[in-house]
Amino acid sequence: EGTNNMSITSRDAAGNESSAINAIIEYDPNIYVDAANTTGIEDGTETHPFNTITEGIDAVAPGKSVMVTAATYNEQLIINKEGITLQGADKENTFINGASVNGNLIILEADYITISGFTIDGDSSTSVGIYFDNYSFININNNIIQNNTSYGINYRNSNSTIEYNDIKDNDYSGIDIAAGGAGIIRDNSLINNLYGVRSCGDSSPEIIRNNIGNNNIGIYCRESATPIISYNTISNNSGYGIFIDNILANLVNPDIGGGEGGSDGKNNITRNYIHGVSNKTTHN
Repeated sequence: EGTNNMSITSRDAAGNESSAINAIIEYDPNIYVDAANTTGIEDGTETHPFNTITEGIDAVAPGKSVMVTAATYNEQLIINKEGITLQGADKENTFINGASVNGNLIILEADYITISGFTIDGDSSTSVGIYFDNYSFININNNIIQNNTSYGINYRNSNSTIEYNDIKDNDYSGIDIAAGGAGIIRDNSLINNLYGVRSCGDSSPEIIRNNIGNNNIGIYCRESATPIISYNTISNNSGYGIFIDNILANLVNPDIGGGEGGSDGKNNITRNYIHGVSNKTTHN
């Protein structure tokens, strides 16, 4: 991997050895994708990239990266190799579009996957932008995730990190965590979804430093969820800033910080209603 220096000599039957020929060989283990490659020559190198992301995923070795040039890619992706990174050129101009996809747009089926640098657009057709269940150490960062008919991101039974994304205009939750989902949700913008973040089942994510606004509900906690909610700006949500469902209110106990005084912690909660905060845990 990388740059390798080689020295090549030859020896005849009498034992005479030629002068050495020095060569530099560069090996790049990553796979390249560019939708504009219509030459018919595709081997996944930077010179002859594949023209679909699916081909790149099929070819990449576990632990390596698929580097995607800015373009629009109309395809459903199933990522089932551990440790790979799917890296877009930049999130404003590298599109994974779900106009022709039924179901979930990106499905993760392995641990240690990173997705970064894309606009993941359900085009009001796909149910979920990114979905995974029972896989962990997922990192989703620096993307735009929008226009899905259910969730921007939906995960269960997983411990993962979701950070620095713009998640907007999804018909249900921007991020939906259920059934043992945990990990960190931080520094995201969650705008104009039904719920910015929904934590349900026995999920326990840390929801930190997010900008959550213009949703119906900013953060929705229900069933036996126990999220930790701190340092968020939660504003201009039309229903509630934080809503704690009373279906199982005796079990719901989200920690929104704030110490013994029982304040709203280190969250900046403005121009919302807050429902059920009497169920919160406080700490110093």
